[in-house]
Amino acid sequence: MTDRQQALQHAESSFAQTLQDLIAFARIPSISTARPPDAACARSAEFARSMLQKAGLENTQILT
Repeated sequence: MTDRQQALQHAESSFAQTLQDLIAFARIPSISTARPPDAACARSAEFARSMLQKAGLENTQILT
């Protein structure tokens, strides 16, 4: 199986979960809204970091 085929297979098999993750992420107030609470920004940053780690990125960190 080629790399392209593996990538497509992974995308297809994880689509439903990825979509649910992105919907949950979009529900967190973010900097695109009028000054969200600090807790919401922290939650959004942590969510983004965990998604990057789940995708295989190492050494992710939240800058403050």
